[in-house]
Amino acid sequence: MTDPNDTARTAALWMMHSAALSRLLRANGRDDHADQLEAALSEVGNILTAKVGEDAFTDAMDWASAQLWDQQGFLPQSTARH
Repeated sequence: MTDPNDTARTAALWMMHSAALSRLLRANGRDDHADQLEAALSEVGNILTAKVGEDAFTDAMDWASAQLWDQQGFLPQSTARH
């Protein structure tokens, strides 16, 4: 059985990558597509919050953010403990 927190963390990483795709779409004049992607991401966030709870979802998003910063060598000192 899959740990809900692991699932939330994986989804949070995908959401952050998808948000970057949305910015790429918008920067290239594809606002309608970006709007649709952002709406889908909002729904995913609502679903995950309902499944794991708001605190666990927030923790997953914080964890994902720290992972992305760390991968690029920009890990802020305040998140180094994660």
